[in-house]
Formats: sequence, structure tokens, C-alpha cells
Amino acid sequence: MMQRKFWIVLVVIVSSMMVIGVQAQSIALTQTYSDENITFGYPAGWVVGQADDGAVEVASSIRALDAPTQGLDRGETYLRILPRVGALASITPVGYLQQLSFQATRNQVYGEIDEVTINGRQAALVTRNDTNRGIQRIIGMIDMGNGRIGGIIATVAQDEVNLHVNNVLAILASLSATEAAESGYWTYVDALIRFRYPFEWDVFRVNDDVININNTDDTFLGLPGEVLVQVVTFDLFATDVTYEQVILSLEATEPTYRIDDLMPTTVGDSEGGVARYTVPDEGLEGLFVLFTLFDGRIGLVNMQTASGELANYVDVLTTITESVDVPPTALLRGAQLPFDTFAQYLTEDGNFRLSHPPNWLVLEVDTGLLLSNDLNIRERSVNDLQSETLLMLVYPRIDQLPFPVDIRTPTAITNRFRLASASIGITQLSETIRTVDENGLATSTVYGLHPNYDIWIIAQEKPNNQILTTLVYTPRGQMGLHQRQVRTVTQTFNYVGLTVTDCDITALSVINTRSGPGVAFGVQDALTPNVPAQGIAQDVGADGIIWWQIEGGSWVREDVVEETENCYLLPPPR
Repeated sequence: MMQRKFWIVLVVIVSSMMVIGVQAQSIALTQTYSDENITFGYPAGWVVGQADDGAVEVASSIRALDAPTQGLDRGETYLRILPRVGALASITPVGYLQQLSFQATRNQVYGEIDEVTINGRQAALVTRNDTNRGIQRIIGMIDMGNGRIGGIIATVAQDEVNLHVNNVLAILASLSATEAAESGYWTYVDALIRFRYPFEWDVFRVNDDVININNTDDTFLGLPGEVLVQVVTFDLFATDVTYEQVILSLEATEPTYRIDDLMPTTVGDSEGGVARYTVPDEGLEGLFVLFTLFDGRIGLVNMQTASGELANYVDVLTTITESVDVPPTALLRGAQLPFDTFAQYLTEDGNFRLSHPPNWLVLEVDTGLLLSNDLNIRERSVNDLQSETLLMLVYPRIDQLPFPVDIRTPTAITNRFRLASASIGITQLSETIRTVDENGLATSTVYGLHPNYDIWIIAQEKPNNQILTTLVYTPRGQMGLHQRQVRTVTQTFNYVGLTVTDCDITALSVINTRSGPGVAFGVQDALTPNVPAQGIAQDVGADGIIWWQIEGGSWVREDVVEETENCYLLPPPR
């Protein structure tokens, strides 16, 4: 998988200039993000969210990463870093911003575009006021060379442009194309696949399994100098199919191909096979390269040229093949499992319901629920799972998770899992996947590899301020086999009752209570030490900390009191 590298870098110096009415200052960018497309610096304490070929998310806090769906707190900012914009070399930073302003809606009010020079490079900035959403945006573009324009779209709270413009300028100045991009290859990324391909070549997705890459504007006739590369991901698993079977199926599909013997090879760290072929009637020759992908699928790269020209492009074939990867989002594709019937399960307290295949085992344990397709799972450990075993541990409350969590959001839970992963021997982690459903509820997912098992963590936001977290274990290499079962079953998880009557909030010393969930609210009362108060609701304050509402209506912060376990099931305030 694509790995992010972080290291300490020198402070980026931004020349002093007047932009948007603010004197730009030098900002310390102590962290660095780098992938196949772009490198940039960002301030200490900020966090990186999702990354793909089109943008990288950066925010001033974990909570701010959810800004597109949940809004921004005062003082927070959410950035989309754009590795490149525009398809023409003639586009300039100013020209791109002018295009944006021409396309503005009546609810988008653009300021005057400022054309500036940053470290000798052309750049431009503009502000946009989104009047119907109560936010503003700082949009900056900069020339990154070779006709490539990169930029930043920063979302900030209303009237807070001046608070954030210096950070935007500093990060904009730090944008640069990575060595991989400058060496002559772009990186293609979509929901199903990732790979590198040469500059000036065209990429065209044929269907969910096949992508064509060529140097002839999407039309390959097999003429001298023309090259066609096909990248294919089979929706099969390495345990179910062999490379020889794939070659036989290709011969059956394309009977005019004359395929030589399949020879073993390696692609990166994966085993694979390579077969040379000719199409005599059309004067073509080519190579099939087959290999195992991250989730157990078989991948194939097929290069085809005019006869006698294949050797001229072997380096291109090698670069493309070694870069092919399946992003974590690809693991979520496909229809839900067509279970004929679902068994319904309701927990003993009546608060939690789920559906599962009828032959699964469901147990209520101290920390939540255990689900498995192995009826003897209690006799095994995660390091000794039997073939095709699936184990799901469901945690209805975040205080019962096997690692600490500071903030109640799905992304915070998966980020804390990432921090704890090395301590349990996880050797590889996918990028975090964040999705938002039609109700605005977020789900965050991470996939990891352990020498003995595959592990997933799925954190789901539920109504009434609840977060449900599931750890999924399968034997090593069986992740792909169970992906659709896991997706289908987790979608059925739901809270139904949430009747909480025994939440006790106890202060160990005199603690002030406030009229609302935050220090900005006035002091309303005080808690007497060692005298429990009944909790009636919960909310997350602007500080990212849980606040308990007690009988009488006042609020107290979670980290200055002690609470019983059921308090975490309290609903939000009415």
C-alpha cells in the first residue's frame, strides 16, 4: 500500500508580502507529508486524513477532518491539498482562480484575486464567502513546474480568514511535486485501484475490472510506436484460482493468442507469473504478468505492441506492474451478500440489535458481543484461527475498547488504533477510509496485517451520539474472502432501546457545573464531593471532551468526575 513518510524539515520561509490585508509571517511547518504525487509541510499537531490522486485532506484537529459533514468549530481549519489542477499547460494560478469565480453560484461571493510570487514561483490567492453555509474559504494556487498547478482550498469559520491565511501561505509555499512524479510518471488512483503510468499517456477505465493505458489517445491499432497496457483486477481470490487457470481462461477468451509457457516471477514482495504471447494474424506481441494483490485478489498487467517492439517498453511495463495496488476502498465494493434469511439477535438488556447468517455464533461477553462463523471459536485465539474463520468483536461502548480513545468520533477511534497497532505486532496498515451515509453518520475503517492474522477496525457513528466499534479477525490472507460478509453484517448493527437509569456522576472534590457543555457557559452550581448525581444526557463540547448533563440540567466535564459504565449510553440532550 502507499505509505506516508513523516520527518522533521526546516522551517519554510515565505517572503513578506501583503495578501488579503494581512502581513504574511514565517510559519513553522514541522511535519511533512509525501506521496507519489505531492510533498508539503504542515504545522505540529495537525492531522492528515484521506488521500487520493485528486486531493489530500489536512486539518488542524481530528474533529476538523469531519468539517465537510459536521461543520467547523471556531479557530479550526480544514484543507484540501490539490496535487494538480487543470488539464492544460497554459493554465496559470490566476487563470484557474478566474475560472472558479466565473463558475460561482449566487451564494458564493469571491473577493479580489491577489497575484503574488512565492519563492520565485507564480501564485495567486482569493477568498470566497459561502453565505448560505456560514463558512469562508481561502483558495491558493501555485505553479509547480511542467505545466502543473497545485493548490489549497482551506475552509474556515465565518470571518476567520485573517486567523488562517498565514498557515495557508506557508503550506502553499511548501507544495512541490515528488521525485516519483517528476521522474516521468503520474499516479492514477480511484476507488478500485492505484498504479503509476507515464506522462502524456492516456488512462481509460473500461469497466470495474479493466483499465486501459496507452500512448495513442485511447485508440490502439497496433501500429509501430503504439503501446497498449491493460491493468486487470480479478474479483477472485488466490486460494480459489491459479495463474495457470487464468492463462487458460485468457486462451479460451482470445483463441488467436499464442501463449508461451507461464514462468514464475516476483512482483515486489508478491509471487507471480509471466507469459509471452503473439497474435500472428495482427502482427502483435505482448506480455501477461500475473501477481497477488494485497487482499488476495489476482492482478494482471498486459502490455501489447507491434511485433518486434515489446523490448522497447519493458521498463514501462515493470514500473506499472510494480506500482499496481488495491486501495482499501476497493475492499468495500460489490453488492451485499444475498443471505436468504437473517437471524435476528437482541441483547439481554434490549438496547442493541443485529442480524447475522443463521449458522453464526453470537455471544454476549463482558466487553460487548462476539460473532463468528466458527461455533468452537471460544477454544481458539486470534493467533490460531482455523481456515476461513471469521471473528468479530463488537464494542457498544468506547470505554471498553482495548486501547484508549480521547475523542468520540469514528476517525479518532481508528487513529488511536493506528497508534496502538505496533504494540500488538501489526506490520502493515491501510489508509483510513471515512465514509458518510445519507443521514450524515460517519464510518471509519482501517485494515491491518499481522504475521498470523488480518485485522480490521470499523468505527460507526450511530444516532443518539453513540459510537459502535468492531474488531474483525481472519486468518492471514483471508481478508478478501470475508469482506462482503463483514460489510453486510455491520450495516445491521443498531441501538434500539438505550434506556439508562443508573448513570452516577461523582466528584471527588468540589466541582463547578455549567449551564451548557463547555467552559464558555456560565457556572450554574457545584457538585458535592462523593455524593452521586444522576446523569441524564451527554454531549461533546467544543473542546472535544464529553460533558455529562445531570438532573437539574447543569453540565460537568467527564475528566473531572467519575462515572459509572452506563453513562456512556446516555442520549444527547433533548
